[in-house]
Amino acid sequence: MDFHAHRPQRGFGRSERALAKIAEDLTRFLTKAQRSLTYETLHLSGRQRETLASILVEFAEDLYQDIGLWRSLEAYNLDFFGTPLPCVLQPDEAMDAEPINPSRVQFLLWTLYAELEPELILAPTHQDLERLALWIAAFFSERFAHVQFDSGVKTFLGLPNTYGWDVKKKLVWLGHHA
Repeated sequence: MDFHAHRPQRGFGRSERALAKIAEDLTRFLTKAQRSLTYETLHLSGRQRETLASILVEFAEDLYQDIGLWRSLEAYNLDFFGTPLPCVLQPDEAMDAEPINPSRVQFLLWTLYAELEPELILAPTHQDLERLALWIAAFFSERFAHVQFDSGVKTFLGLPNTYGWDVKKKLVWLGHHA
């Protein structure tokens, strides 16, 4: 999957290359990581790992840049289920304060694997899912600790909504690419 294919119009963020590089590095990391898993349940093809890496990098961008997509999901879940991450966190269970933490990654992986492998029935607390979430959270903490970057997505979504088509353009992009 081409990381740039699902980004807003080119030129919005100076960090597009850096994020694409992190996605490439994460793809290689996932290849090595799946060799260390206890079971083959979470093994993905090369193309699936590329897709997963791109989605995870955009997830990290959303949280580090405080774009608000993930925040709105957690707010909805909290209102509806009493916990920001159903099936991963119990109601009133504290979550790690880091933007990218194992609980968030675990919840995202659990939902993504259902899309990547539709035949797979995966428990949200599968031991390899928990291990992979820990490793990915550590990967992002190390990668984003010293990186200052702007966000093309944040810039795009922050453009003025002068006309109705400005809002429509953003909603269409969110529906197709976010």
